Amino acid sequence: MKKDVEQKIEEVISSLDTLSKARADHFFYTRLTARLRNQEDSVWMRVSGFLARPLVIGAFFIVVIAGNYLVFSSQDDNSPKAGYAEVAQDDYNLQSITYYDPETP
Repeated sequence: MKKDVEQKIEEVISSLDTLSKARADHFFYTRLTARLRNQEDSVWMRVSGFLARPLVIGAFFIVVIAGNYLVFSSQDDNSPKAGYAEVAQDDYNLQSITYYDPETP
């Protein structure tokens, strides 16, 4: 069994010795670059190219920050806020209905 595995490994290694470097046809690179230049851009390529501009990204962040400022500055600061004691009072209310019945096994 072990000799059979070693023999197969040797066959694979010896088959790699006969490999040669892959070669492209003449003018392959020239034809490839010409084809890439003549390819039309899709709608998504144009949209992503526009959105990737630094000016658009900067304007987007300014709009987001201005929107956050408007939302948070328009909140009424005089409204009472519930403190920890008021929030925790509901959790420890002993008169609330519970589904646990100690009488039932």
